[in-house]
Parts: sequence; structure tokens; C-alpha cells
Amino acid sequence: MTLTPVACHKCGAPLDVPNEARFVTCRHCGIQLEVKHNDSATWTEQIEEIQEQTEELVEQVAQLQYQNALEAIDRDWDRERESLLITHKKSGRRTEPNVAAAIFGICAVVVIGLIVAVNVQPGFGVLIVLVGIVAGTFNLAKAKQFETAKRRHRQRKTGLQMNHFRNQAATGKPPSASGPATFESWGKDT
Repeated sequence: MTLTPVACHKCGAPLDVPNEARFVTCRHCGIQLEVKHNDSATWTEQIEEIQEQTEELVEQVAQLQYQNALEAIDRDWDRERESLLITHKKSGRRTEPNVAAAIFGICAVVVIGLIVAVNVQPGFGVLIVLVGIVAGTFNLAKAKQFETAKRRHRQRKTGLQMNHFRNQAATGKPPSASGPATFESWGKDT
């Protein structure tokens, strides 16, 4: 068995290590070491350092996965939100459908239709009321669909943030700067 002289990574004590050895314990300071080889040199590294570096990498990967998941949820919401927006014919402006506005629109058209029915033409007034109710019902359904999608987005995002917070709390680490810092920020749309 051939021995290679190396120095302890922690205390610098001389060690004679078998060429095949991957791990060794320093007889002087008791630290566990990993033996590293390349073509021209042999050296030691503390196993704790390697474990710390590995833990840091695992944390960084977990943080990146969390950030990617948050961004994916927001991208999904942006696509869904865009598909649910209402385009105004005259201005081309796009707005979020609104339950209160849909109900107000139904009421306004019904009142106008009743006024026309009583004062101008009964048949035309009834037609206005019917068209207003149908259009308003369509707008109301679209507004409710939008609210449901918005609520679902917030729930997905909040659920992900809560899981991330719980995972960090379980490891004894404070919430990360890129994660939710306060409960007030959870569930807000971006």
C-alpha cells in the first residue's frame, strides 16, 4: 500500500494517506476530511465545508424553484386575465369585467326600456328591456368568471407562498428577501 503525504485542511498536521483512501480523520485535531486527487496533487477538504456548500446549493435551488413557480403562476394569470378582459368598441380600451357595473347596466337599460315603453312605443320599449337583460346577463356571467379566475390565481399564489414560508420556518431560516416578507403582501396580484 502506497502512502501519500498530505496536510490536514484544518490544523495543517502532516498525514500519510493511502492512495485509494477517499476519507480520513486527522489524528491531531479529529476533523473528518475528504481526500482529493488530481494529476499533480493530493489535498484534503473538510467534510463539513462540503456539506455546508451542498446545503447552500440546495437552498439556492429551492429558492429558484420557488421563484420560478411564482412567476409561472403570474404568467398563467396574465394570459387568463387578458382573455377575460372586455374591449370597449369606441375607445379600444380593455378593462376588467365588473359585477357591479354589469348589474348597473342591466338596471339602466331596463329603466330606459320601461320609459320608452310607457312614453313612446310599448313594443320597442319591451325589446330594449329584453336586449338589455340578455346583454347584461352575458356581462354579469363574464364578470363572475373573471372574479372566479382572479380568486383562483390568488389562492394558488398564496398557497405557494404559505408552503414556502412553512418550509423555511421548518428549517429555522427566516423568510428570504425574494419570498413573502409580510403577511400583507400575500395574495396580492402583480
